[in-house]
Amino acid sequence: MGQMLILGMILLQTMRLDPSDDVRAAVEKFGQAYVAADVEVLGSLLADPYLHVNGGSGTVLDEASWLAWIETRREALDDGSLVIETYEVEDLVIRMRRDSAIVLGIVRSTGVEN
Repeated sequence: MGQMLILGMILLQTMRLDPSDDVRAAVEKFGQAYVAADVEVLGSLLADPYLHVNGGSGTVLDEASWLAWIETRREALDDGSLVIETYEVEDLVIRMRRDSAIVLGIVRSTGVEN
């Protein structure tokens, strides 16, 4: 019985130290900040240098341009011309590589604009 308790404590401690848990939390934080158009939080989560590639149009934006676009979304959310109904990350896969992570997933969102 004592060995099972110790093993359980070791497993719990190992789970807390899994760096992919931090990455998963960052992905969740990013999604919440994106929905809220929180420029400050999003800016704090971006790698340097940051390039944003829009999957639909293929448009490529640097960090400053992307954050400026996010600010216009913030204004649209505030004035009601944009409503985000859902934002979900599905099939999230995290692969740790030394001090970096490769994150893959599908973002599905719905909303109404104008």
